[in-house]
Amino acid sequence: MPDEPVEMSQEKRHRHTGILPAESKPALTVVITLKRQRQRCELALQSVLAQSVLPSLEVLLVDAGHESYPPILGADHPNVRVVPISATPGYGEALVAGVLQSRAPIVAFLEEHVQVFPGWGEAIVAAHKGPWAAVGPEIHAAGLGNFSCRLVELVSRGHWSAPARHGESDLLRWQNVSYKRASLMRYADHLPLFLQSEGLLFQRLRDDGERLFIEPAAKALHAHETSWFDFLSGSFYSHRLATGTIVELERAAWTRKFAGAVAGPIRWPLLLLARTRSLPERAVWHRRFWAYLPFVLQYYATAAAGSLIGLCFGVGGSDRKFLDSEINSTRAVASPPN
Repeated sequence: MPDEPVEMSQEKRHRHTGILPAESKPALTVVITLKRQRQRCELALQSVLAQSVLPSLEVLLVDAGHESYPPILGADHPNVRVVPISATPGYGEALVAGVLQSRAPIVAFLEEHVQVFPGWGEAIVAAHKGPWAAVGPEIHAAGLGNFSCRLVELVSRGHWSAPARHGESDLLRWQNVSYKRASLMRYADHLPLFLQSEGLLFQRLRDDGERLFIEPAAKALHAHETSWFDFLSGSFYSHRLATGTIVELERAAWTRKFAGAVAGPIRWPLLLLARTRSLPERAVWHRRFWAYLPFVLQYYATAAAGSLIGLCFGVGGSDRKFLDSEINSTRAVASPPN
């Protein structure tokens, strides 16, 4: 067999180094928004840069702290670009900054307190070969030894929770979803609003004939808040933001959302109980539901209050407050997944 040429082809060098050539179009763009929590974001970035699909992947660091904090470790990687934004952006504004800068046909949002497992990127790209506008990962919870983290996990669990239910879904776990870029850009005129009320975006996609999917092979480790007060505060802003946005886009929804918010503190705990009974580890979480019921009621009362404020007074500054809560709260960061 003849000796292999000393000079590698561009394609082979690409595979060998994991570096995306400047003239190549990536298959997947990962958007991570950050500000103060630099070390936490480094862990998220490292988990992405360890993906087997790195040669066809780009990472956008949407950085609201670029003027006050040093660059994070890994920001100088050739597959990474920093997108500087203002120090006080709104939630939807920050995410759209990443979408507009993305070069791939798939855009995956990743919170800076989330780490992805090996194979996550490969599974996302493979899933998007199907007819899905949005693909959600299997979510694992970090820090369940902490009481607050267990409370957060109780009210956050769904069919995306490990072990996730594979297949089409009407709903995905907000904030760590990947989308076909073309599906997002069909709503370009209102995209900041849709991205800050992702439940409404899911509904609009489905109304327009698009479909959503949960891919358990794409696994992510989510760090919950270690302070119950921080979680309640973020939940208040989240519900005000989502509800205020819905009313801004769909005025006719006001009466329906008002009735839902008023009935919510009674209805939502019952829905959580039914969901808890339908998910894996039913016995464990069913016991926790009853043990933690006062906190569950407190959470849904907070959610209802946020929704009612959003209905009556609009988004206000909740878009900025929610983003600050998401990317700066103290969380139970775990060891990198493997």
